[in-house]
Amino acid sequence: MVPQPEFVDVHPSRKNIVPFQQVSKAQPQDIKLQQVMDGADDWNMVSFKGKDMGDVTLQSGLKLELDITVPEKMRGQGVLEAIMKAAVNKFKPTTVKGTWKANFNGKPSTNYKVFMKNKKTMSLEDAAFSTPTGKAAQRSGFGGKPIIKESSADGGTIDVIFTPSKK
Repeated sequence: MVPQPEFVDVHPSRKNIVPFQQVSKAQPQDIKLQQVMDGADDWNMVSFKGKDMGDVTLQSGLKLELDITVPEKMRGQGVLEAIMKAAVNKFKPTTVKGTWKANFNGKPSTNYKVFMKNKKTMSLEDAAFSTPTGKAAQRSGFGGKPIIKESSADGGTIDVIFTPSKK
């Protein structure tokens, strides 16, 4: 099986991600969500086995946003899915939002590339679910019809709101 890249880039200013070594399949219990700020938005730093992975924000209205960068050596091991499941279990959000950019630190984000490639041969909804974030959202209970908005901001931005799966 070819490892699938895992990448979420809601706040693309993060550049302090530390390289990791190969690890076994990630589990939600390997994830720590440490509250940094409480108020209108509940902001938590995310770590996987003690290593900084980014942050998770619960916006008013229970909208979950993730700013996670999974290092290349850790991709395909379920880290993003474990982070999303841990955040969903903790916050019980109504939606999960991803923002994918054509210019993320000088190159397209993984989600942006996968979405743009797949929307040529798939519906927009299927293209969104074909991304690492879409797969993790679907496996975390957010496999309902996604709301997709493409814009030309910053050279190209795609906002996707993943909605709960139908029961």
